[in-house]
Amino acid sequence: MELDKELLMRNLEMLPEVDEEMQNRSSMLRRLLLVIAGDQRVIGEMTLSDLGELFSMSTFLLEMYVKIPAHHFKEERLKDYMGCRRAV
Repeated sequence: MELDKELLMRNLEMLPEVDEEMQNRSSMLRRLLLVIAGDQRVIGEMTLSDLGELFSMSTFLLEMYVKIPAHHFKEERLKDYMGCRRAV
């Protein structure tokens, strides 16, 4: 079986867009988790409409995290804190 180099190059060029989209969703997931945890810095920066949008997407974001957690948190940046894994 021969590799189609042109097709491979076209597909590789599309990867940054997918990565950027995943990065945006990961950022929204982190923000959602901080809001749920009650982080006043994050909550204070958001408007009511931002909070509404975030909570309306919460089911989608949490389902995405359950399916592919490795895309959202870097393992080397997680620390143990009183028996729990915590992002720093």
